[in-house]
Amino acid sequence: MFIPAFMLLAATAAGQQVQRVEYFIDTDPGFGLATPVPVTAPGHDLSLSFQADLSGLAQDFHILGIRACDESGRWGTPFQQNFYITGPVSTLSADVTFAEYFIDADPGFGLATPVPIASPGNNLSLSFHVDAAGLAQGFHVMMVRACDDMGRWSAIHQQVFYVFKAVTMEIPDVTGMEYFIDEDPGFGSGTPVNMSSHGKDVTADFLVYLGGLSDGDHIIYIRGKDALNRWSHTFAHAFTLNATGTGEKEAASWFRLYPNPGDGHFMLDLTDMHSGTVTITIRDMSGRTVYANELHGEIIPVYVDLSAGVYLLRMDAGKKCFSHKLIIQ
Repeated sequence: MFIPAFMLLAATAAGQQVQRVEYFIDTDPGFGLATPVPVTAPGHDLSLSFQADLSGLAQDFHILGIRACDESGRWGTPFQQNFYITGPVSTLSADVTFAEYFIDADPGFGLATPVPIASPGNNLSLSFHVDAAGLAQGFHVMMVRACDDMGRWSAIHQQVFYVFKAVTMEIPDVTGMEYFIDEDPGFGSGTPVNMSSHGKDVTADFLVYLGGLSDGDHIIYIRGKDALNRWSHTFAHAFTLNATGTGEKEAASWFRLYPNPGDGHFMLDLTDMHSGTVTITIRDMSGRTVYANELHGEIIPVYVDLSAGVYLLRMDAGKKCFSHKLIIQ
């Protein structure tokens, strides 16, 4: 077993040349008694490359000492280099046969929670569930390591995660509903809806008073309130009011949009429409178009990535067009 070595040597006195070089390991045998390093040509400034014999050295740290002697027989100060002897390493590819994980505290090699390995190999991709039961709310560290068929453990892979304890809360009953047409009078100031009973899932049938409305397009808005006095998102339903030949008013459903206000995810219900294509255009309060799309279908999920604020949504379907306010929270 050899170690390659390289050194630069220079004579310390004018006119003197390096004549001899020798090295020793750990213990100095004395000047001129160490292992010689071949010098092909003496000189004032030498660059030497050689291999040091490490046979018989134990696995551990060692010190390589190198020194030179000039033509006057004067030895220079030894140059020292630390190195480490490792044990023999198998050239055979070792398979991963065992894996384990632990959280926060290391119980010791082989004592953590095992990770199932269906088939040992030297390049594995493992998927497993981590038991987080009993962990306190806060940050934790999960650590994973593997062991091969020679009993050698790998370095630890760490993953930081956060445990959040969800607070269970009883859902309050729906205790009130109201509606308004076109203009929002404010929470609690709409027309009350008679409810036969309160509950967590309420269905209410009611009549809407359309007196005083002009012919044309309108939107009815409906919202509910729970026992904690919290109001729901507003459900919007568009309709067109037309005069019949008998002098009566007829309301034709158009589309439903909900929730509004919302976070940009809303549903567009066009079940009552007969047009196959609907164009949506959304403009901000300055009139700038921030979204435009052509939609097909009856119940369509729509997502708009917009900043919180008030926008004007326009829908065009055949000869019909309709505009109303869209609120992004």
